[in-house]
Amino acid sequence: MLLNPQIKNLKKSYIDYSLKNIENTQNYYKKINVFNKVTNSITPLKYDFDAIQRDDYNNILQRTTYLQNEIVASAVNYIGFFITLTLPTEYHPFLKVGKKHIKNKNYNKDLTINDGYKKLIEIMRRIQKDMRVDGKKVSLKFIKVVEYHKSLVPHLHAVLFVNEENINEFKKHLSNVFVADASKIEIINNHKNGKKVNKTIYKKNEKIGRVEVEQLENIERTVSYLLKYIKKSLNSNHSIDKHLLNGWKKKNKIRIFTMSNVSIPRYVYKKLYMFLGTTIKKVEGKQFNYLKEFEKICDINVKTYFNEELISNKDFGNENGRYSIIIEKEKIVSYTEEFEDEEFEDEEIEKSIYYKLNEFIIYDNLKDKEIYNKNNFEVLENEISELDLVDEYEYNIDINKIVKKENTKKYAVKFIKKIKYDAFGERIEKKKEEIKEEKLTKKERIQLSFNFGMDYLNDPLTHNC
Repeated sequence: MLLNPQIKNLKKSYIDYSLKNIENTQNYYKKINVFNKVTNSITPLKYDFDAIQRDDYNNILQRTTYLQNEIVASAVNYIGFFITLTLPTEYHPFLKVGKKHIKNKNYNKDLTINDGYKKLIEIMRRIQKDMRVDGKKVSLKFIKVVEYHKSLVPHLHAVLFVNEENINEFKKHLSNVFVADASKIEIINNHKNGKKVNKTIYKKNEKIGRVEVEQLENIERTVSYLLKYIKKSLNSNHSIDKHLLNGWKKKNKIRIFTMSNVSIPRYVYKKLYMFLGTTIKKVEGKQFNYLKEFEKICDINVKTYFNEELISNKDFGNENGRYSIIIEKEKIVSYTEEFEDEEFEDEEIEKSIYYKLNEFIIYDNLKDKEIYNKNNFEVLENEISELDLVDEYEYNIDINKIVKKENTKKYAVKFIKKIKYDAFGERIEKKKEEIKEEKLTKKERIQLSFNFGMDYLNDPLTHNC
């Protein structure tokens, strides 16, 4: 039974999913404005899918090139290995025969694309983290990309950097991960298209699909091995391909690109590039990297708190740099309701961890001037039917107290508490009052809500009423 039409329909469903997701995001962004407390100005947010794709691609190029340069410059002599992981047959609903895809009799219908993705990540994690040298685990630096087959089942490409002194341990480690039977290992040493190939193929078995491991001859060109996959994934010029990938990864919860950490975290780099990128002059004829340049001109401090206690204080960059970057994060741990009892051990508690960014400041020491401060900006939804600030409060406009000055309308605002709570914090009453309002432009209404609302709502005493 030929299933090409089913694959086409599945691809169309991913494209439609991407387009719908982008439409929903754009509609949400239309409701959002950013208010600058310093300049008293409002800027609408816009969502540009293509621009975000380009920025992600450029960000990846900067980070991967930085890692490669660090490997090359290291005192350790590294060897690069290019690895391709393919899932076993039970994850594949279709098999390719000639130019057609037919039904796979060994396909397990209970296995989803996300299950296949998790399997690939599990295998990759074992390769990258579980190698032992002299009885101790050695974590390997890596870059990996996930993409889909023509049948839409995921597979994985990665580059791993291994200390030359540990090559034998690494090869033994791979055999332990993939196969116990040496007869299932095929080693290829030849020349292909004028290039020397040193490849080991671990043949398919019941637990892990086909695995190809190629030892790279030139460590300075490792990024180029993955570049075509990264470009195909994130920088395609074809709209259909971009939406197919976007819908595929979002619907199946797949992270396309991952790599080892570099000195400047991604969220810091993006902000520095936004505010300091234009201050850096590129030198013609030399290999240029923004991350390296930011290290030279920025003194970066990141403090992390948990339950109001400082748990991490990291400095990187140049302590004599022109720009001081001050960052404070808060670690947030959420537990499932059924495991909140203290008698359970930590490993038995289901929890999720994320970090809230409380402070991000970019300061120009030369000009003695603050370039950016996260806390100078607030976000507000601009479609306000009753000029509500938040669910718990509303306010009235006193029309008799309108003051005109420099063509700017100012209003006296009266806040009314509209929700009461019982001893357990549950809502027990919701009070509604009719709101009088003069006809305002959308921009005036948003400005109004900020000018008279934010100081009130940011007062912690307000929320203890």
